Amino acid sequence: MFEAYTDMWMAYNMAFIYTMASLVTDDAATRVARRDVTNFFSPQDCINFLRFTQPQIMLMLDLLLIPAFIRTDCGFAVSGREALCVLLYRLAFPCRLKDMRLVFGLSESCISETFNWMLHFLEFKWGWLLSLDVERLKPRLVEFAEAIYNADCPLTHCWGFIDGTVRGIARPVRFQRWYYNGHKRKHAIKFQGVITPDGLFVDMWGPVLGTRHDSYLLAQSGLMQKLATHSNSPSGHPYCLYGDPAYGLSDHLACPFSASSHGPLTPDMADFNQRMSHCRVAVEWGFKEMTSKWTFVDMKPQQKYLLSPVGKQYLVATLLSNIHSCLNGGNQISQFFDVQPPTLQEYLKV
Repeated sequence: MFEAYTDMWMAYNMAFIYTMASLVTDDAATRVARRDVTNFFSPQDCINFLRFTQPQIMLMLDLLLIPAFIRTDCGFAVSGREALCVLLYRLAFPCRLKDMRLVFGLSESCISETFNWMLHFLEFKWGWLLSLDVERLKPRLVEFAEAIYNADCPLTHCWGFIDGTVRGIARPVRFQRWYYNGHKRKHAIKFQGVITPDGLFVDMWGPVLGTRHDSYLLAQSGLMQKLATHSNSPSGHPYCLYGDPAYGLSDHLACPFSASSHGPLTPDMADFNQRMSHCRVAVEWGFKEMTSKWTFVDMKPQQKYLLSPVGKQYLVATLLSNIHSCLNGGNQISQFFDVQPPTLQEYLKV
């Protein structure tokens, strides 16, 4: 009996070693022809797997200034069209590199290098679009405030909404206590987002450790200094953002009435909180819009913070979500407030 068990154990381990050895030798380009948006994906496949139509992807190649050919740090040469398709395909759904190898005809190493190259390129070239620039938004602040007020919001000078989001990550092998969020009961990193009635994130700051409070993100982001300098109406009245009670109350930041601060709420206070909550949910819709289109960033086991640029993945996914809204005439938020987002050319200022 012991000999039979030993033989089974040996056979299992030999099979495992053989399989692992095969995995290593498989890291090579397949015999399948290399594919990109023009010679493989059908129009419907582009929407299903890349989230954009073929003409939209070709327009993005031009407006995002993606090079015709890229060369990664390890020397892989890939066309810009292939690189963009690799990025979109990987972010759209949590697939394995082995699966993508069969789709694109590239080795796993090449796909991984190309994906990371595109993340760094877009974050470096266009990351400023996710840093609040109130001067750029000034021409539309009046329109935003009117749209929010017309949506049954009692505030007349509120132009957007602010909130933090906790993004789950795989349990790290080191510094686990730093990343563990006791409220959500998972290891995580946090971001702070500001969204406007046209459905675009105009500010996305982070990442920070999952243990940090929303007030810490607000202080470290420098957002209040930007608002104090530029966010005022022509009459001198300060425009404000609306957030949950964690952000507190100031000239440029409003929050709900709290029983702990104001005592028992009056009917008017309760009505104010209810009407503002009806509008503030838009920022939650924004996070949902992003993670539903780019589900890779919502797959916790794939978010290995100490191994991969998880923060850049989330920021680039937010940028792509904004681009998607610009190219498709809006999203759930813009429809709710009846505000059209800018065109992609206007958004990128090209």
